[in-house]
Amino acid sequence: YDGWFAAMGLPKKPAERIAGYSSWYNRYQDIDEKCILSDLSGCAGVLSEGDVFQIDDGWEVAVGDWEAGESFGDGMEAAATRIREAGMQPGLWVAPFIALPGSRAVRDYPEMFVHNADGGLAVAGSNWGGDYYALDTTHPTAQTYVRKLIAKIVHRWGFSYLKLDFINAAAIPGYRHRQIDREEAYRTGLRLVRDTAGEETFLLGSGALIMPSIGLLDAVRVGPDVAPMWENYASDDLSDAKAYNALHAGINRLWLGRVIGVDPDVVFFRHRRNLLDDTQMQWLRDVAEASRYRCLSDQMTWLDEEEKEAVRAFLAAEDEPLEILGRYRFSLGEREIDLTEAIEGASSAYPL
Repeated sequence: YDGWFAAMGLPKKPAERIAGYSSWYNRYQDIDEKCILSDLSGCAGVLSEGDVFQIDDGWEVAVGDWEAGESFGDGMEAAATRIREAGMQPGLWVAPFIALPGSRAVRDYPEMFVHNADGGLAVAGSNWGGDYYALDTTHPTAQTYVRKLIAKIVHRWGFSYLKLDFINAAAIPGYRHRQIDREEAYRTGLRLVRDTAGEETFLLGSGALIMPSIGLLDAVRVGPDVAPMWENYASDDLSDAKAYNALHAGINRLWLGRVIGVDPDVVFFRHRRNLLDDTQMQWLRDVAEASRYRCLSDQMTWLDEEEKEAVRAFLAAEDEPLEILGRYRFSLGEREIDLTEAIEGASSAYPL
C-alpha cells in the first residue's frame, strides 16, 4: 500500500493524535443539557486540556433540521462555550448530507435531494424508525444549505471538531442536478464542508467512503460501531455493532494511517453495563493506541477510582512508533501485539 500511495501521488500525512470523550455509548440519543453538563464535569477530572468532548446524536430538532432541540434550552453555542471553559475542544455530531422525511429541509426544499427516475426522492438508507433521503451535493440550494449549516456550527456556535455521519449518502445512485460520477458527488460535498469549516477544524467522517475521503477529511471511522459486548450470536454480520467487528475493521485498516487518520471507535474502561472482559477491552485499547485515536464513552459516574486512573494513564501516555508486522501483528515501541487469536479464534461464525 505504501507503493500504491506513492504511485497515486498521495503524500504521507502524520496522523494527528486525538483523545477525548463521546456521549454516544452510554446515553445514545437520550441526551439533554443537564446530562451533558454532568458528563463534562466528570470528564474534567480525567481528560487533559485540549482533549475532545463530543456531543453525539440527540441534540438536534430532527435529522435535517440542525437547531438545538428543546432539551438544549441554552442552545449549542452555550454548550460549546462551556466545553471550552472546561479546557476541552468542543465536538459535535452532525449528518450534513441526509434528512428525514418529516424535516423542514425535505418539506421546504425537496428539489435539493437526490431523486429516482420517477421523480420521487431516492431513499439513502433507514434509521430513526424510517427511511432518510440524501442531499444532492451538485444542487445550488443544497450547496447553500451545507455552507450555512457548517458555518453556523463552526463559526457561530464554536465547535472545532465535527463527527460527520452517514456521509456515504452523498454518493447514492440517482438523478442529480448535475450528473457527475457518484464519487465526485461525494467529494463535492466534502469540499463544501472543508472549505466552509476551514483547515483548522478537525473533520472525522463516519460512514465515509474511505479512499475518496483522503485529502479532504482528517480522519475516518474504519468500521462499524463498537459495543460493550464481544459477540452477538443472533447475527454474524460484520457490520453489526459489537466489539469484535470494530476490532476486526480496526486491525485490518491500520495501514491507512499513512495518509489519513484512523478512528477504530471508542474503548471501554467501565465494568458496569459492560459484557467485555479485561482482555477484550485491552485488545480495543491496543488498536486505539496504534491508531493514535484514544477516545472513550464511559459515563464517569460508572467508573471507580482505579478505573478512572487507568483512563488518565491511557489518555496521557506518549504515542509509541507503530510498525505493522503482519495482518494482525504490530509493534508499539518495544511492545509487540499479536491479535491473531482475537480475530481468528473469536468465533467459527466468521469465515476469513
